[in-house]
Amino acid sequence: MSDRRAPWDFRYAIGGEFGTVSVVAGRPIPELDGHWAREARMRSENCIDYVEIPVSDIPRARAFLEAMFGWSFQAWGDDYLSFNDGRLNGGVRKSLEPVPATGVLLVFYSDNLERDVERVQELGGAISQEIFSFPGGRRFHFTDPTGTEFAIWSEVSE
Repeated sequence: MSDRRAPWDFRYAIGGEFGTVSVVAGRPIPELDGHWAREARMRSENCIDYVEIPVSDIPRARAFLEAMFGWSFQAWGDDYLSFNDGRLNGGVRKSLEPVPATGVLLVFYSDNLERDVERVQELGGAISQEIFSFPGGRRFHFTDPTGTEFAIWSEVSE
């Protein structure tokens, strides 16, 4: 069965160049955009290529992620945002409830955990697990204002 929906055009940035890729049913159509096709060849098979974060409140999640990590977003209607954190592309999608803490955990890196504990709390997040040590580093877990859990880790200073 073929998908009869019209393609959607998404903007992207690669190496400082901007372009558009046409997508049908969530899949890029490389023949519609040569730049996207070149980028697709540079991808590594079996590596994480895109992260999608389900959140119960898109505006609150966006405000938190912008302030906490400096991300910028592209809105695709009321129920979806795309982002690039400088290394990885991703999206934020509307969910009826937050992801349970037993789901996949996104872990961010930081040079200063104590500063980031304060930033999380100042921005309306809650610490769900205080800073703890593990072999090679330290980390803490937190929930954003919509209830989605994340963690931030740092290497052990020598």
